[in-house]
Amino acid sequence: MGSAPDPVLPSPWRSVEEAALHCRVSRSTLERAVRSGDGPRVHRVGARRVFHIDDLDSWIKQSSGEQRRGR
Repeated sequence: MGSAPDPVLPSPWRSVEEAALHCRVSRSTLERAVRSGDGPRVHRVGARRVFHIDDLDSWIKQSSGEQRRGR
């Protein structure tokens, strides 16, 4: 008997559209935050912009903390 195939792990990288859905914001809000320097870290893969899920989660936590403090 052979061994079972390795399970395919989901990628931690998200496209702009997927990142906006993950953060529950519009694409334009995410893009505006990135342009202003207040958004999550963005990486380039060729011409494509991608976001790591850990960076998105950190940005969500940071943003929600700022809203509670009245910013």
